[in-house]
Parts: sequence; C-alpha cells; structure tokens
Amino acid sequence: MGTVEVSFRPGIEIGILDHHVIFPDGTTVHNPLRILHNDDVSEVVFTGYRLPNVSDEEFAHGLEAVQNDLEHLRDVLEG
Repeated sequence: MGTVEVSFRPGIEIGILDHHVIFPDGTTVHNPLRILHNDDVSEVVFTGYRLPNVSDEEFAHGLEAVQNDLEHLRDVLEG
C-alpha cells in the first residue's frame, strides 16, 4: 500500500474522528469514526465503505486491518 496520509475532520473534541485516508496514487477514502461515551466506558464505532472495483478479498483484507488497529487501540487504552 505504501505510505498514506491521514487528515482528520473537525469535531474531535466531541468524539467525531472522521478522517480521510489519501493513498499514494491519490485515491482518497472517507472513514467515519465515532467515540460514543457510555458512563465510565466508551465504544468506538467505525464504518467501512466499499469502493467501486474492490474485490471481496480486498475489502475483507481492509476490514481485517481496521479490526487489528481497533484491537491495538483497545489494548493500549485498557493498559
């Protein structure tokens, strides 16, 4: 995939972490990401959109990478 650029949208202070991922070929993908507060815990909600011309295998691989990242985030935050 190479090096990608990530650009966050406004709203981080209220738990909106929507961001754009810009790939080396210039393709830009919008990723909605929310932090939902629930008493003394929080939930992270990520929506993955499938781009045109992306195979089932490529889409599954991308979602697996996101899941791994979210699990790493959980592990870091839970200590």
